[in-house]
Amino acid sequence: MKRKLQFIFLLLINVSFAQEIAIPYRDGKKWGICNAEAKLLIEPKFDNVQFYTFWGDYRVLISEVKGRKGLIINGKEILPPVYESISRKNDLYIAVKLENGQKKTEVILSDGKSILAHPITEIIVNENFDNKFQFFHVLNLDFTESLFIYDPASKTISQWLYEDVYSLDLLRIKDIKQVNFKVKRKQNDGVSLETWDFSELPKKSSRSKTYYKNEADLMALFMKKSPQESGSGSGSYSGDYVVRGDTGDVLTVDEPVGSGENKSTVVKEPVYMQNEFKIENDKLVLLAQNDKNNGPKKTVSVPLKVPVGDMELKYYTTLNRKNDTVNYFKNIVFYKKNNKKGVLFSSKTKNLVEFDTIAKQGTWFYDEQKNNKLVFTVGNKDAKTNKFKYSFYSSDQKLLFPVHFDELKLSILKHDDGIKTFVVKTGNKYGIVLNSGHEIIKPEYDEIKEFQSSNSTAALVQVKKADKYRFIIQKYSEELNQKTVFFDYPLKDIMLNYPKKEWESSEGITQTINLLELVDENKNLVGYASDNGILYFKN
Repeated sequence: MKRKLQFIFLLLINVSFAQEIAIPYRDGKKWGICNAEAKLLIEPKFDNVQFYTFWGDYRVLISEVKGRKGLIINGKEILPPVYESISRKNDLYIAVKLENGQKKTEVILSDGKSILAHPITEIIVNENFDNKFQFFHVLNLDFTESLFIYDPASKTISQWLYEDVYSLDLLRIKDIKQVNFKVKRKQNDGVSLETWDFSELPKKSSRSKTYYKNEADLMALFMKKSPQESGSGSGSYSGDYVVRGDTGDVLTVDEPVGSGENKSTVVKEPVYMQNEFKIENDKLVLLAQNDKNNGPKKTVSVPLKVPVGDMELKYYTTLNRKNDTVNYFKNIVFYKKNNKKGVLFSSKTKNLVEFDTIAKQGTWFYDEQKNNKLVFTVGNKDAKTNKFKYSFYSSDQKLLFPVHFDELKLSILKHDDGIKTFVVKTGNKYGIVLNSGHEIIKPEYDEIKEFQSSNSTAALVQVKKADKYRFIIQKYSEELNQKTVFFDYPLKDIMLNYPKKEWESSEGITQTINLLELVDENKNLVGYASDNGILYFKN
């Protein structure tokens, strides 16, 4: 029983450790590593700790002391900061340092163990073959050269092709899997040309010949035997996939209803109408035509009592579905009337409303029936303050909300079915509303800043009130992540589901948080925090 309890205790410890999140932690001018609850895993002792952008996720960090680099993985210090550079190749880390003026390179695994018995000077060539194995051509400390095969599955060197030879050059003809090496095993040996088949793990060279010539003659012979690229030809594609256009008003569809049976269903196709404003004989008319059958045009006079000189036609396309008819409206008319400005949509030409100002740059959204709506910013001047108040006027001749906002601009936040979201200003305060007028954020903030995350597809909104900051996050068109926590510093970016990168696999990651990157007013990094308000730094 005692042994069983010990096993359960050890299992709980292992699970707890597997879920640990490693986060760069700043204390004054020194950096360490903490977990999601801000408990230190590595005491602050580094000049800097930073992420390497191109690696698979955020579990790998680079530490730095006096310009030298170290390696931290999953909150563990794998390499101390004594290296000139650290890079990564698949599951291997290439660490380079200087010792007594000599360059030394280590090839290590994620646990810090080297795959080589001794350091080398540098890697000359490193290539993958069908993701099955890699070969490394390396320069040894005594300036001899070696070539070995690394097997990622077993994380070991599976084969040495050459060890400690005088010189070794890789030569390739056309086929990537046919690899040739020009080898000189000892200084006074002749030069050999040896061919290896890399279509599978090589056992030995398939062909070898030694030439007692100089290297220039050998290269000329090699190039002479190299096959030439054939000329590019032209081909044609022929398939049996055919798209047939429908020409009638009905479409017959055979639907399977049972074994060997079909049921014919008649689907009535909608009527497509094109609607366009024109000026004919100094009068405004609306032309309508069945687009599919190229039928006769219907011309209707528009009762807009405005001189043609005060009209401007602009091409903005909208559509409206009603029963079996789909109407396309190709343009609109801006006009002036009695010192007022109006906009005339071809969908409706009566009950017009004029405003003191209309912005001619429109935007689109979709209503519940999937109709494409066009809206313009409109404004009226307040009689008391002599300042403009704004709203939106849509192509169905409706105000989206009362004309009472001092500023109005489109927000980056999204909602279902194309509903638009807007940043608004009332007096000196900012808020965010939907195009229905519903307030997402009441106009009570001193500033609203919107930007797109560079680490994910999230849209970020930062609101400021009395030198405090709060953030709203939205990924794609998901619900808004509105945290009520305020911070002393503005936001630079966010890492969603840290330590996972949005476009990478989450294998082995059992716990995630949303990690905020906070900066000062000069954009200098202050530190990190969770969106729940936990700070991973102290000044």
